[in-house]
Amino acid sequence: MKEEVNNNYNKMGSRIKEHSADLIKINKQLKKEIAEHRESEAALHESDKRNTALLQAMPDILFVLGRDGTYIDIKAARKEDLTIPIDQLIGKNVRDIGFSDYDLKAILNCIENVLQTAKRQFLEYELNTPKELRFYEAVVVPFGKYEILASVRDITKHRKAEKALKEGEARYRNMFNSNQSVMLIVDPENADIVDANPAAISFYGWSYKELTRKKITDIASLTIDQVFAKVELVKNWHHQHYIDHHRLITGDIREVEVFNSPVIINGKTFMFPIIHDISKRIADEQKVQSLIKELKESRTAADVANLAKSTFLANMSHELRTPLNSILGFSQLLEMEKDSFDTRQVEFLEHIKNSSNHLLEMVNDILDLSKIEAGKIEINKKPFALNQMMARLPMAVKSLVFQKGIELIVDIDFDCEIIQADEVRLKQVLYNLLSNAIKFTDPKKKIGIKARTSVDVAVIEVWDEGRGIDENDLGKVFDPFEQVGKTKQQGTGLGLAISRKLIELHGGTLTAESRIGEGSRFIIHIPGIILQSRKEIEQKKVKFPTGKRELERRSNILVVEDNVTNQMVIEAILNRLGYGVHIEGSGHEGIEAAMKEECDLILMDIQLPDMDGIETMREIRRKCKKRVPIVALTAYAMKGDLEKYKTEGFDGYISKPIVIERLK
Repeated sequence: MKEEVNNNYNKMGSRIKEHSADLIKINKQLKKEIAEHRESEAALHESDKRNTALLQAMPDILFVLGRDGTYIDIKAARKEDLTIPIDQLIGKNVRDIGFSDYDLKAILNCIENVLQTAKRQFLEYELNTPKELRFYEAVVVPFGKYEILASVRDITKHRKAEKALKEGEARYRNMFNSNQSVMLIVDPENADIVDANPAAISFYGWSYKELTRKKITDIASLTIDQVFAKVELVKNWHHQHYIDHHRLITGDIREVEVFNSPVIINGKTFMFPIIHDISKRIADEQKVQSLIKELKESRTAADVANLAKSTFLANMSHELRTPLNSILGFSQLLEMEKDSFDTRQVEFLEHIKNSSNHLLEMVNDILDLSKIEAGKIEINKKPFALNQMMARLPMAVKSLVFQKGIELIVDIDFDCEIIQADEVRLKQVLYNLLSNAIKFTDPKKKIGIKARTSVDVAVIEVWDEGRGIDENDLGKVFDPFEQVGKTKQQGTGLGLAISRKLIELHGGTLTAESRIGEGSRFIIHIPGIILQSRKEIEQKKVKFPTGKRELERRSNILVVEDNVTNQMVIEAILNRLGYGVHIEGSGHEGIEAAMKEECDLILMDIQLPDMDGIETMREIRRKCKKRVPIVALTAYAMKGDLEKYKTEGFDGYISKPIVIERLK
């Protein structure tokens, strides 16, 4: 019994050992499986983390949809990318989202096709959200037997950019095609012309196909090296401007102005030359330059002509005044002896004197008008008291008024201010107007002069009770050489023309009013009134001692004059005035006489046979120790001669014909 118990015990121990070994094996297996499971879980967790990170990094939204279009699951890295929250979207059908009929049909067809073919498909659709219309693209794949997985990306920004690019390209193309300027697109890699606008087709003459098969060097004068040099500048975004010569289909060469700049097309930089045909402009500029040259030549010719005219006027003045000097000089000398003449001889002498004065007046008028028209007369404006000058003026015509038997009315506003004008020229105008008034007014009638100021303008009127001027002739009175009316008066008809031009040179006006039988009125408006006291004017006056007073203690006068008749006239006049006279007929003789003779004054003719009077004067100044006053005595009487001869070194100037009263 005991053995049996032991045997059973041993058997049981063996079984326990066998079972323990099995348990140990099982335990080891379990531990291994647990370890493997844990590793799998860790790997799965890591994979899940990577998938989550990958999902979060993806810009796309993942949708799981059933076959009927119901949203089963949604994964989005950014919830703001969804137009509808996830919790509201899950369980809804695509039919309830708001897709257009066209896009809804496309979505449902795509789901069905993917499930049937088990192949990936691409889909684009739109969704009109409350804010804007949005665009999407999706990659759709099967996700089980009855579901699909859609990876959806929002491409709204891309579509907007694409639209803007297309619009920009359309605008560029429209600008390119409609622009009147010649435009080309040139590939900088090989100088090929890749595009040309209609203006270029029209300009060059080739068709679009022909032109875009050419290189820029085929039409431009640039060499290939020069082209690629400009290409490098374009690549560095340098804008260029240059002149070139382009060939047309006809073979003609046109001068063009090129504005070359870079332009990017499809990500590549091209040359974009804008070309202007400047051939006509260059031709016009050449014409302008030619015209300028012609104008300069004409101006030079005009200057030469003006100089010739001035020389002619000076010579004419000299040639006319020289014989007049003899006529007037001798007539003045005879007038001093008229007490010994009978009545008829005195009458003849008066005719000679009047005719000579009239001839001198005509010469002066013609020369004045010629100088005005040639622009040679200058207005020397200086301030002077207008009322004082006007008060002295009637004395100049007193004898003429007395002889004609008319009355002179003077109405001068003595509050007239100082005026800035040429006093000599203004006197010349007023004397001419008064002389005309006397000439055309019958005895026992009246003439008058009136002066006043208005703001900064002096207004001077000369009126008469003469025969008047017909209304139809009134506009002609200021025309040169024009004498209106039935009765022609002695004169050149230049006085009023000269007077108006002299007033206009002051910036003023001279007008006329008249009626037949009621007389005439000539009105001067001359600007230049200035507020300046008479004391200031008097201080500015330079006082010169009179010639008579100086010559009272000088009795010897050397006259250098080549014209025998003039010698006789001058000698007779000076002898009559009580001076001793020594006459020489040439410059060299005058120099010798000045060195030998004791003279107190030298009268020097300018036009001498051997050397002119200016050179003679200089030689006398250089050789004579004693400084003797030398006065120019000449028939040249152009304005400016006084200043000219004083500048040359003369002490004074006397023009021919000589007036004895002036010498006194």
